[in-house]
Amino acid sequence: MILKIIHHHSLLTCPLPTILLTLIPGLDVKVQWLTAEDDLVSEECEMNDQEVREIGDEFPSGATEPPQHPNCRCVILKVG
Repeated sequence: MILKIIHHHSLLTCPLPTILLTLIPGLDVKVQWLTAEDDLVSEECEMNDQEVREIGDEFPSGATEPPQHPNCRCVILKVG
């Protein structure tokens, strides 16, 4: 799981201790999906914009994390 998160550039928006916390069972880590908020944002990404979920849970589009398509510019941020 760590390699998948790092591969998806979330390391830039999610500090290393947060990534490690996701490996602890039962720990509640919430993330928020953010788009680039411009005319190039896809419908799938727009569905997820500003939504908050526990890490690993599906967002409205069915994706659990960005990128969900080629050229996706979305990120997830730890909240709370």
